[in-house]
Amino acid sequence: MDRDSPVRNAFCAVRPPGHHAGPAGAVPSARDPHATNGFCLFNNLAVAAAYARCVYRGRGVARVALLDFDVHHGNGTEACVVRAAPSLQRVPFSTPYSEGVQTFPVYKPWLDADDKDNIFFASVQGFGPKAEGMNAYVYPGSGATGDNRIADDAAQSVAGIAEDPDAEFLPTGEDSVGAAPPSAPRVIDVGIGGPGTKVALWRRSWRDKIIPALVNFRPDFIFISAGFDAHRKDEINFRYIGVTERDFEWLTDQLVQVANLCCHGRIVSVLEGGYRIQGGKVSAFSRSVAAHVRALADDHRMEWDPKAAEWEREHEKQVRAEAEAKRAAAAMAAASALLNRSQAVETGEGQENGEGGDHAGGEEDGARKRRRRGDGVDYVALNKLLEEESAGTKQA
Repeated sequence: MDRDSPVRNAFCAVRPPGHHAGPAGAVPSARDPHATNGFCLFNNLAVAAAYARCVYRGRGVARVALLDFDVHHGNGTEACVVRAAPSLQRVPFSTPYSEGVQTFPVYKPWLDADDKDNIFFASVQGFGPKAEGMNAYVYPGSGATGDNRIADDAAQSVAGIAEDPDAEFLPTGEDSVGAAPPSAPRVIDVGIGGPGTKVALWRRSWRDKIIPALVNFRPDFIFISAGFDAHRKDEINFRYIGVTERDFEWLTDQLVQVANLCCHGRIVSVLEGGYRIQGGKVSAFSRSVAAHVRALADDHRMEWDPKAAEWEREHEKQVRAEAEAKRAAAAMAAASALLNRSQAVETGEGQENGEGGDHAGGEEDGARKRRRRGDGVDYVALNKLLEEESAGTKQA
């Protein structure tokens, strides 16, 4: 917390993880009504962020941001954030004599009534069935793309940072409805479908949606749920997302740049998932953690620049347009070649049937083909002719 200290951030290598533990334990959802805590006991990140907001409020910590890049939705952390503002919980019930819905007020503040404007949460995760045709979703079955406070143009113009400029991460479908009420602190979820590698989409979700929103929020402290089970070699992700340690390092560096811009580089990162430990020090998990810590420890003062993100976005569009043009040209060339072959076959059949060209030439070609096939040859008569010619030669 000392701005003059050479220590600007920290990584906490703790287990068990915590981001599935809610304010009252397990967090049920429509796809997981019974719910479990996963591997989690206490929500380490929410406790740390609430502690910082309370204890260090006199030292410049008012606005806290919590970010989660584990492959599983940080549903417990999201529930802790949502409960920081007063809301109503509707619980359906059924008995042998009646059924209905009970409504309960729920409120677990972190500090005061201003929590809703001073807490920010964002999570990017895999969202979809574990395999094609399965009803079971990737745990915990929540985390569809949604934003309970999509910033309007006026709010964005204050900070000058456009959020989701290509409108790629808008809420879609019933799964994204009601995840977090507008009265709660800002909650952004990006659910990435699968199975299949979606590295470019994962990067865009951070670069184009979450990081601009984070900069507009202007946090005083950034807390990270660092889960490394989105790695392509980690089997617990059901082949969702499929990033590598290079992608974790890129994202960490982006967040360090945001911290340099907004909060004097202050970041606390807490270990969540990551289970591909085969290989020990050279395992996918070890390499991912090392890349994350390396980016945190890189003592630079570079600040996040929206122009760099804009240039990268436009460059990607140009590359995609060029690739699409090449695919279209290749498809046209293939279609043209197919058409030429078809015309050549039709021309050949026409000549064989005597269509087109000189009629006499056609008859001659037809006769040659018949001779090649052996049509019209009387071998008995030919043998008789040869015998007569031989007899005549002997008489002469």
